[in-house]
Amino acid sequence: MTSTVAARQLRQLRTGIVAMEPPATLRQWLDRVRRIDDQGHDVLLMPDHLGLWPPFAPLVAAAGASDRLRLGTQVLNTEFWNPVLLAREAAAVDVLTDGTRQWVSDPVPTTSPPPGRNL
Repeated sequence: MTSTVAARQLRQLRTGIVAMEPPATLRQWLDRVRRIDDQGHDVLLMPDHLGLWPPFAPLVAAAGASDRLRLGTQVLNTEFWNPVLLAREAAAVDVLTDGTRQWVSDPVPTTSPPPGRNL
């Protein structure tokens, strides 16, 4: 195997941040997003949990502060969202970010698996 072929097969390590603590102001949030971007991280995720900010509005704001970061939700709690309203929210995010964001979200079930079955 030539070194050129081997180099193409190497995958770049990507890092990301899950923003758990909401900022007090928009300026603080945008400053945090810029710091995450400046540190070289590739992904910024927001969780979807009660007691925390909802995920989509902060991510739309983050899109205005970074043109490089991939943005998304750490998880989507599908039991919180009506599927039609979630689709509406995703469509609005697509418009507000000019469709430039690749959302990295893996919805996971929030209910327990049947006995004897792992998810």
